[in-house]
Amino acid sequence: MSEQKPGLAMDIPQSRIILAETALVDHDYELSGPSRQALERWDPRPGEIITVLDESRQSFRGRIVELSEDAAKIHIFAKADGPGNSAEREIILHQALPERERMELIIQKATELGVWAIIPFKSARSISLQEREHKQKKAHCWPRIALRAAKQCRRPDIPHLFPFCTFQESLSLARQSGLRIILWEKQQGGISLADLVHRQADFKRISVMVGPEGGFTKDEVTVARQEGFEPFRLGPRILRTETASLAILSILQFMIGDLGKN
Repeated sequence: MSEQKPGLAMDIPQSRIILAETALVDHDYELSGPSRQALERWDPRPGEIITVLDESRQSFRGRIVELSEDAAKIHIFAKADGPGNSAEREIILHQALPERERMELIIQKATELGVWAIIPFKSARSISLQEREHKQKKAHCWPRIALRAAKQCRRPDIPHLFPFCTFQESLSLARQSGLRIILWEKQQGGISLADLVHRQADFKRISVMVGPEGGFTKDEVTVARQEGFEPFRLGPRILRTETASLAILSILQFMIGDLGKN
């Protein structure tokens, strides 16, 4: 990752391996075209176990039995629990870049919690990627961390890691989200999170913006409000940025996702 400003867009590469038919346990299936391209994002190895979806979006566990440059064959050996999506709504984490190795923890745990995409950005009180990399080069490991976490928790897709960007670019990327929330510890009163979610009952995508140690400035919150973000306070305690990120993701997945559900 670099600090160049690419033409950011909410175009997420496909990582879900979707069969063009109804899957049956103890059957082999060929992967080619889009499904084989999606498999490539998982850094596949022969014999590796992966999660795939069938045409009804039911998830299954399968073992890669053959692998070539443009095709693959998997053996479905079990039906996985639940549907292929952890939730009907996609959660995007906009994360101000923290210091030390906290970003690695956030990426790993956010992946386990089912986040759809992660957007690291520079805020007024956060460090830049150049400053972060000068101390210890770690950003090149971020995609690998997300991949390993996705495999570990058996999710059918890998969250997309956007290039490091500015605060304004991060706000712009949220314009396609039907619900936008910015965590701000100085927010007093206002609507509850449950009311925010239920008020926008028809939204498909939610953007959650989490600040650095020290939080957002008042000016940043004002700009975010102009972009449709609702300020929200998690509670009376001041949380570290990684704790705040994982707390809000857990709460949202409990409210609109699959946490706490059988």
